[in-house]
Amino acid sequence: MQTKSKGISIVFIPSRGRTKILRVSPLFIYLLCVSLFTLLFFSFQFFSRLHQVKLNYIAVSSFSEEEKQQLLSEELSVMQDTLTEINTIHQSNKDMTSGIANMDQETRKKLSLRENKYQYAVNTKNQRLSSVNLTLNPTAIYELKDAVSIQNQSLKGITRNLEIYSLAVNDFIAEQKKMPIGYPYGNAYNISPGFGWRRHPVFGTPDFHTGVDISVPYGHGLKATGDGRVVEAGWNGGYGYMIRIYHRNGIESLYAHCSELLVNVGDTVRRGDIIAKAGHSGTATESHVHYEIIYNNVKVDPEEVNRAIEKARAR
Repeated sequence: MQTKSKGISIVFIPSRGRTKILRVSPLFIYLLCVSLFTLLFFSFQFFSRLHQVKLNYIAVSSFSEEEKQQLLSEELSVMQDTLTEINTIHQSNKDMTSGIANMDQETRKKLSLRENKYQYAVNTKNQRLSSVNLTLNPTAIYELKDAVSIQNQSLKGITRNLEIYSLAVNDFIAEQKKMPIGYPYGNAYNISPGFGWRRHPVFGTPDFHTGVDISVPYGHGLKATGDGRVVEAGWNGGYGYMIRIYHRNGIESLYAHCSELLVNVGDTVRRGDIIAKAGHSGTATESHVHYEIIYNNVKVDPEEVNRAIEKARAR
């Protein structure tokens, strides 16, 4: 045998004839060694398992019928306990799915979104889940337990997320309710005059109207247009008896020329609450309410605000 730097050369010298040389590459030698090692490893594993199976068989064969029955009874008891645990998790998953569906539907209803349909299902490979199911082998039972357990953890995560979303939606709706929407009486058809330049009805001079006048029968109730806190309530010169409500983020609403005030400074009001009665106190010629929306101390057109809100809702 002759060894070279690039592999191995095997020389055959016959008694007669020419000498033959067989060259073996290093890659072939490497693959041969790996194959032999792998074969030996798996052979060892196979024969070890075979030996263990034989020992178990011999041990079980040596049991009496009563011992065999006891062994089977213990195995069935373990399977029964596992199936009971699976049923418990399974029922918990169904309950959580129902709770998730209810929370989601409530959230969608609050946001006026399309309803979604939920259906609980567990992959049991078309096998019925009962307290005792002998068609399920132990491997299938443990796989089923893993499946429902994973689903249980997933549903817990979804439930936690929905609880957070529900709180966020409640905060969003609470903030949305603080936005002054609509008018303290009637609708835009009751407005005259509107926001902007006009001739003053009493003095007859050009005057910039900082709100809208809404015709209201004397003594009729006036509604708050959004949730907020009363920051001013009382007599204020040409406004007469008036109320100013702070809503949020620098947004306020003002109601003037009232005949009677039904709230005090510091009171919390909700949209739709009756806060005053219409009149013609202050500089006014007839019963109406002068209504303003104020943003960061700048008076804006209530009609423009309502049109912008309606446009945003229509999207």
